[in-house]
Amino acid sequence: MYSPKIKEELIRPLYKLRKRIGKPMTVIVNQFVMEGINSLTEYLDIKEIINNPKKPFEIVSVCRADLKGYYSDEEIEYLSDDDLKIIAIRMADEYCDNDFWTDLKKIAKPVINEAKSREET
Repeated sequence: MYSPKIKEELIRPLYKLRKRIGKPMTVIVNQFVMEGINSLTEYLDIKEIINNPKKPFEIVSVCRADLKGYYSDEEIEYLSDDDLKIIAIRMADEYCDNDFWTDLKKIAKPVINEAKSREET
């Protein structure tokens, strides 16, 4: 497997970090690389969103804890992750059929105004 080499001028600062935080240099490098990958991925996702105005965003999510006040632990234990996905999809459909468009207009306007004021400053 390909193993890239760390530039010589980075070794000394990495060594100082290792001494300072008490972690091996490989752990530090791996952490930096992972954070860089995550940041770049987030940046590319944002860029994709800007370039794709029809990209959907999840609105409804459901977890077992959400069901606790309504159903017994025994009933909730029957549900698989796929069952929870079905519940979330059906809830999203229900929401779209009812108040979604009203709420979208009401909630989006202040966010648009905040974005506009950030852009103007």
